[in-house]
Amino acid sequence: MSPERKNKTAYLALNAFLEQEKQIIAQNLQGLRDLLKKKSSLLSGHELRAEALYIHDFYNSVENIFKNIAEETGGGVPKNEAWHKNLLLEMHTAIPGERGKILSDNTFRALDEILRFRHLVRNSYGIFLEKQRTRAVSRLVLRSVRPFLKEIGDYIVSLAANKGKA
Repeated sequence: MSPERKNKTAYLALNAFLEQEKQIIAQNLQGLRDLLKKKSSLLSGHELRAEALYIHDFYNSVENIFKNIAEETGGGVPKNEAWHKNLLLEMHTAIPGERGKILSDNTFRALDEILRFRHLVRNSYGIFLEKQRTRAVSRLVLRSVRPFLKEIGDYIVSLAANKGKA
């Protein structure tokens, strides 16, 4: 397959996947926004866990998009214990002769914080969630989603425009 055809195929596949994940993100963010209407001090334990899971699910979508980019245009997903962090780092790192970095510094820092929170949610008990931290990360998700989707969208469009180099 020629580089141009491979690039077009990657663009189409990534664009279709991005559209699908955007719908999932929108549904999750609606649930998160609904919970944010309630003062954090009034949240029940169940509501706090739900808020944490919406954050968790948002980052799952982010990571699914990253995995697809890595599979379609790179060398695949990192194969080590710290692959989650390394995948995020890859999206923030330029690959000389191949592509610039996909994520801005601000988006990278925000997603790194969200990834760390997701790790806490996955590896701890819900009773240990802190209302203030959960609420702060929820707000970070809402501030980060638009720049994240724009940066990913810009990268995917660049695949079609650059004929073989993203």
